[in-house]
Amino acid sequence: MAIIYAFAIYSALILLFLSKGGVKSGYLIELGTNLLFSIFVGFGLWYLNVWTAGDGKLFIAYSMLIPLSSYSMGYQKWIPSFVLMMNIFFPSLLFVIILVLVRARWSVLKKVSTTFFLDFFRFKRLWNSIVSLFSIYWITQILLSLIGLRESYIINITITFAIIMSVEKRFKDKSIYFMLAISVIRAVFDKSIYSLSFLFDFLILVFLWRLIRSFLQGSLSKLGREVFTRKVRVNQLKTGMVLSDAIVKKEDPVEIENLRKQNIKIIKHKGDFYVKLPKSHISTNNFIEEEAEGLTRQQITLIKEMGIKRIRISQTMPFAPFIFLGVILTIMAKGNILIVIRTLF
Repeated sequence: MAIIYAFAIYSALILLFLSKGGVKSGYLIELGTNLLFSIFVGFGLWYLNVWTAGDGKLFIAYSMLIPLSSYSMGYQKWIPSFVLMMNIFFPSLLFVIILVLVRARWSVLKKVSTTFFLDFFRFKRLWNSIVSLFSIYWITQILLSLIGLRESYIINITITFAIIMSVEKRFKDKSIYFMLAISVIRAVFDKSIYSLSFLFDFLILVFLWRLIRSFLQGSLSKLGREVFTRKVRVNQLKTGMVLSDAIVKKEDPVEIENLRKQNIKIIKHKGDFYVKLPKSHISTNNFIEEEAEGLTRQQITLIKEMGIKRIRISQTMPFAPFIFLGVILTIMAKGNILIVIRTLF
């Protein structure tokens, strides 16, 4: 109903101004590109299991309802509702961090901090991050320069991270070869990389990406698992619950034998072998193809049929209040709340 209302109001306003002398074509174009962006974000974050389909549609509705003039502070040309997205995720991330610090034991926090720094400098992961960012960030810059958004650093970073996660989710380990090829091409044609300023900016980019990866599947993810998950009996599972464990199919006999030696329980189901592992946001081989809305009745039945007795589930939070809070912050700040906060100090 909110989307229908927005369409009706914009149509009436456009007709009104057309009768009084016309409407600027740039305004109409930005309405269209902003709608496409909100659809991309709404669907994309649902696809990555960040929020539910309902939350995605709610974001689209609010993006249409907020007038473009409300994004004046930190206005992003063509995609002004990017500011709304920032105002949604900044308070929600802050809330989660505070909750983790309050709930987690000091010994756990200390262990996670040590593990984070060890993981950060692990050669293979660091190398993959460098290659991915070096290649995809360049492609993103080229694409955004075509629509006049090359200078928007935050948008560059956000789109780069989203593309990397999507490519890795789709092509898994093979994605590194594709990104390595692009990196070689960039090293030949992009002369701007041979400077100290590029090196400084790129190191910041790598740090941010490693930090995000740690939230998604590294030591910080383990901290979240410690605080926001609990084990339940399978017969206590209900529809809508979100698993914290992934059930992963294993086909390599050598890998299966190594898992057995590590005392990791192997689940046999219909002649195939599976293992329970902590779920990752970029995992691609989860046997239970669970969506953001949580478990279905059929999936619960399948888990029971596999003979699993206990499984870990996540404690979820409703995201709609944070979306509404982001709307209020956008209207009050007339744009990006982070810019307003920065001006206060």
